[in-house]
Amino acid sequence: WFPTGSGLPSTAVDTLLVDDTRTVYAGVLPAGVYRSADGGETWDASNEGIDLKGMQGERSLLLLDPVSRQRLYYTHGGGLWSSDDGGLSWSLLSESPCGFTVALAPDPTDAAILYQATLPQDPPSETCQEGIFRSMDGGQTWEAINYGLEGMLERLREAGGKDIIPGLG
Repeated sequence: WFPTGSGLPSTAVDTLLVDDTRTVYAGVLPAGVYRSADGGETWDASNEGIDLKGMQGERSLLLLDPVSRQRLYYTHGGGLWSSDDGGLSWSLLSESPCGFTVALAPDPTDAAILYQATLPQDPPSETCQEGIFRSMDGGQTWEAINYGLEGMLERLREAGGKDIIPGLG
């Protein structure tokens, strides 16, 4: 391994996404999204439309839509943003349904369906649900789909997600 690229901040990169076109995206807390169009040789901030002041959580997540390759999703715990132009600009889709987002996944055949897993917020709230959520409208609204997962959610709480969700430790 060797350092590469100029323009990437010297803070921790907590998520990477590689497109098949040599475009690489990096989620950097607390600096947001960085984009490289040349395989990581050079980087530019790509945060137009993302609220960096509201950054929360311990990590960010980037997701490439499997159907529309120009559509990306980004979260840093405080909300979910989407880009329809390969990460050049972003729009807020929704606030996080609750807690800290630890996983984000697309339906492989329907771009409108997304899944999100959250851990509890700190401090806990009686009105805040945690668990697995599904969006049928591309991330604008979310519904909890936790039926039958009560034991799993308790294990997530006890473990802090570290032994159940890869990469969260």
